[in-house]
Amino acid sequence: MVSRALLTAFGWLVAHLPTWLLHPICQVFGRLFLAVFRGRRLAMKHNIAIALPELRRRERRAIAKTSATRLVELGLFALAAPFLSRSRIRKTFSLAGPWADVLHNLRSGTRPQLLLIPHQTLTEALTFLPFLLACEEENLPIAILYRPFANAALENFVRRTRERFGLQLFARKHGPMAAVRIIRRGGCVGLLFDQNAGPAGTLSLLCGHISSTTPLPNLLREAGAATVWMASVERTGFFSGILSVEALPDGPVTATMNLWLENRLKMDGRFCRDWLWAHRRWKCPTRLALTLAGRRNDLAHALKIRGLAKLPKSWPTIVHLPAATSGLWANVQALVLALQTNRPDAFIKILCHPRLHAAAILAFPTADGLVKKFSRGEHWELFFTFSKNPLAGLAAAWHGIPLRIGLHGRGRQPFLTHLPDLASLGLPTPVTSHGRRDSFPKCHKFPP
Repeated sequence: MVSRALLTAFGWLVAHLPTWLLHPICQVFGRLFLAVFRGRRLAMKHNIAIALPELRRRERRAIAKTSATRLVELGLFALAAPFLSRSRIRKTFSLAGPWADVLHNLRSGTRPQLLLIPHQTLTEALTFLPFLLACEEENLPIAILYRPFANAALENFVRRTRERFGLQLFARKHGPMAAVRIIRRGGCVGLLFDQNAGPAGTLSLLCGHISSTTPLPNLLREAGAATVWMASVERTGFFSGILSVEALPDGPVTATMNLWLENRLKMDGRFCRDWLWAHRRWKCPTRLALTLAGRRNDLAHALKIRGLAKLPKSWPTIVHLPAATSGLWANVQALVLALQTNRPDAFIKILCHPRLHAAAILAFPTADGLVKKFSRGEHWELFFTFSKNPLAGLAAAWHGIPLRIGLHGRGRQPFLTHLPDLASLGLPTPVTSHGRRDSFPKCHKFPP
């Protein structure tokens, strides 16, 4: 149980320890984080492979190690922030960009301001804005939408920290309407925009891949014709940085802010290393993995501002065939066709024994190629197998493929994530060599 006294004591200690000692501590615990939390390590590997496919494995590992170290620094900074003196904040943090325009609009109340914030090491420093802008005593309407912590003591501690200089905090679950009222009063609202929004989000493109993005920026902008700014904190050293802001170009907010983030990740090495890679930004529920139909999306705008005519083939999928393929060819053909119809961004390869390659080339002319085995450094999102051998699922799980679906319909498969009823998902139900349809046990309930 985390208590208020423990958080206070630890935060005071971190704030007063020298940075030359804190930095190696962060490095040690960052390496420990990667070693212990396999799920987060795979999420980092998965995210970096999606966003920066041109990098070599060594370069990706270096980014993951730096990101893990910065993640520990982020946690320490959140605890130390309330114990940083005003003189230290003024010395270690500065402003860059048209913050004067943001402040002028706030004071005049003529046009509301919307700050879109990416996850970075020192994002917490944006709570110092009223102090750094010298408007702390003016009680200007500045609010932040945030996700509360489950632990009550930690939540109260962090909330008091963020409200230290006069910011208002609204929880994401119940706060959007309060944020709308702030916008309509001509105030300023900030929110983190780069998290996965789940089934309720808007589908858009990020780094060439479909991702679920929060619809809140569009909602808040339309509520009061707000000026949209991209606010970030460039880390210049341990517990020090520059708070910068730049206007978001005109256009649909969802697509434009994702393009801004994509460009920063690909073109700015500092920003890339400082971004939080551990969250599952491109996490995809099973229904979305199989079809894009019925989901709110902004894909048309995302393609237009990138100058693309159609979705890039960026959803890597493997269809695995067993050595004995009697009665399976028609089923696999139907599966490949259904995937290409329902997921036009799918990049499909067939994994089979080398002696079946010639037959597979003839049977699946629309597939994107053949593979003999899993290779290190390759990235896959979706794995289908017609094999009853559990080693197939084990190999896919070891390789870090997040969605592993069995289509044989019999027996227990501990290494697969789903043994679905394909008819309920709009995909063909395989037919056995005896002409009977298989029944499919449901290992997991599919998300809506």
